Amino acid sequence: MLALGGLETDGPPEKDVVSFFGTEKRPQSSRPKIPTACRSSSIHEFPIVQQRFPVRPKTGQSPSNISQIRLKFPTRVFQKKIARSSPNPPEWSFYLALLHDKSAMKAIVYDAPRQFTYRDVETPKIQPDEILLRVDACGLCGTDVHVHEGDFGPRFPLTPGHEFSGEIVELGSEVKGLKIGQRATASTTMPCGECFYCKRGDFLECENLGGIGVEVNGAFAEYIKLRSNLVFPIDKLSFRQAVMIEPTACACHGMEVLAMKPGSNVLLMGAGPTGQVVGQLLKLNGASHLTVAAPAGPKLDLIARLAADDVVAIDRKDPEVHRRRLRELSPTGFDYVIEATGSTQLLEDAMSFVRRRGTVLVYAVYPDHALAQIKPADIMRRELTIKGSFAQMNSFPRALDYLESGKIKVDELVTHEIPLQDYQKALELAWARQGIKIAIIP
Repeated sequence: MLALGGLETDGPPEKDVVSFFGTEKRPQSSRPKIPTACRSSSIHEFPIVQQRFPVRPKTGQSPSNISQIRLKFPTRVFQKKIARSSPNPPEWSFYLALLHDKSAMKAIVYDAPRQFTYRDVETPKIQPDEILLRVDACGLCGTDVHVHEGDFGPRFPLTPGHEFSGEIVELGSEVKGLKIGQRATASTTMPCGECFYCKRGDFLECENLGGIGVEVNGAFAEYIKLRSNLVFPIDKLSFRQAVMIEPTACACHGMEVLAMKPGSNVLLMGAGPTGQVVGQLLKLNGASHLTVAAPAGPKLDLIARLAADDVVAIDRKDPEVHRRRLRELSPTGFDYVIEATGSTQLLEDAMSFVRRRGTVLVYAVYPDHALAQIKPADIMRRELTIKGSFAQMNSFPRALDYLESGKIKVDELVTHEIPLQDYQKALELAWARQGIKIAIIP
């Protein structure tokens, strides 16, 4: 039997072992054994470094259910088997690195606003403090649509995508506390630590802030490399639920900025994917009554089930229709109004629906050139507070707690799964306002 990295294969008896570092001599006894769950009574072929080596497990082993697992990528069957069966997955890093050793990967790459291609790019090479994540799914966010238009400060060429989860397939030499085969996600904001604001501790206001999928390459790709200190393991969430981790983290930050008093009467404008989470957080964190205003359709229907006490359908053709209804529900206005649509018209409406000494939270992402008309005298006379909420910096642990505990429900949010190569179709669905959340699947 020929030993390939410790795997027994058909061939003449030799003691040489092939590794990334060339051919080395290794005693037969030092070769790691294949976990039982990865063995079979028949020959299975695993693609390794663009070649096929027939692996023959030892006689007498009980057959595994490898052939019964239906996955898109055969190599991930082997990876999942190792992750489930081995008490110490890192010892299998050699095999998994071989299985995922590909010099090129598929990705969406923008060379300029509105100019993108689905093409082969070099697979990221990790540094000692980084990990390589095989992307399972990445949500299409409103920010990605703005990036498509060149808004939000993107740095081209760029691969967007920041609402992702996947499986760790490679670890840098200095990485601690993470394992090969582990499912994970990552925080996406990276301050420089050296500018005026960072030195004051205001890391989210960093003058050189880097954002995955905006300033640095994101996860609309087969793989993404990540700094290990940004990575968070996922224990209980499906890939569809995990798409909502980053939006939930942003919503948690929004709650911190809002600093809502208990027993408040709240108006939320917008019922998109993030709005669904914001609405639930509002009810969990002090809103005694929540009204949600959004266009009629599945999004408004869903938030009516998940969080809202009252819903009002926004009439784009005749805004006075929904304005009258909101005044009927709360003649004196609302303690807090959260604008989560990105419409400057609705932001202007928010100023008229907030109570005296109330707070308006500007939560949505707007085009860079957008302008809203607000009366300064109104702000002064009614002593209004206007706040903004941007991204997040340290909210991932709270987001994971909310989601894994089931306090925040996101099972119904992902309505479309689109293959990476059909990215254009995902954009068209977003522009047509179809569904709720779109997940891109590499």
